[in-house]
Amino acid sequence: MKRLAIALLGAGMLFAGSWNANAAVIDLTTANSTGTDAYNGSNVVFSQTAVQPAGTGIFGTFVQFESAGNATTEQGYNTTVNDVFDNKSADKFNHEITVSQIGFITVGGNQYMRFSLDINEQGNVRNSGLTIDELQLFISTNPNQSVETFDGAGLVAFNAATLVYRLDSGSNDSILLNAALNPPGSGVADMFMDVPIALYQSAFIAGGYTTPAAQNAVNIYLYTAASSVDAGFEEWAAITGSRIPGEVPEPVTISLIGLGLLAMAGIRRCRT
Repeated sequence: MKRLAIALLGAGMLFAGSWNANAAVIDLTTANSTGTDAYNGSNVVFSQTAVQPAGTGIFGTFVQFESAGNATTEQGYNTTVNDVFDNKSADKFNHEITVSQIGFITVGGNQYMRFSLDINEQGNVRNSGLTIDELQLFISTNPNQSVETFDGAGLVAFNAATLVYRLDSGSNDSILLNAALNPPGSGVADMFMDVPIALYQSAFIAGGYTTPAAQNAVNIYLYTAASSVDAGFEEWAAITGSRIPGEVPEPVTISLIGLGLLAMAGIRRCRT
């Protein structure tokens, strides 16, 4: 019995070691590969995507960032303020975005907020790689901030913000991507990031957003730091899903509903 217990303990330690090693680096450099990052009791899912329309203008981009000069690293987050980190300047592709504007989709019976990343590295095997070293996802009541400082934990020091999720370079976590899997340049998504709704619910509680209206209206910040970059800009978009239920419709929505009811009543009278 003692030998069995020791053997089981040794197997458990071996399994735990291999699990941690695999979780530190998410390798998406092969087609249709996936990986997960366990965070606060939930799994954030990353997946290499098939070729699909994703260019600016049809991609729904809310942040673009690009390395300066010959630098091989870059960082940025969504804001309309120019000259923040390595953000590009067009407000159309760099701006605030709220929970209600993205919403949540259902995958495998679970609800996620899905973000889509398009990397624009050179489409040949030698220079197509890119490493995401840090991801920080926040909710905040203050849109379009210009913060370029970090707190003691390495988090972007946003005002009035609550952390939802972090992929931490300090823990040697990273994501490996390969632009050569899809046609080069802007126009195709290279990765999905699916963040469980449970992480948002925890952040809502921590931030004091207790009503559906407050939760839908809160702003989202997505900060990214990447390395091994050599060409083009990277851009994030979001896949639109369903907003948090229970919110009172906006006045415009109520007006449209009223007009629809009046139209139905008119049709019914004509038939009578």
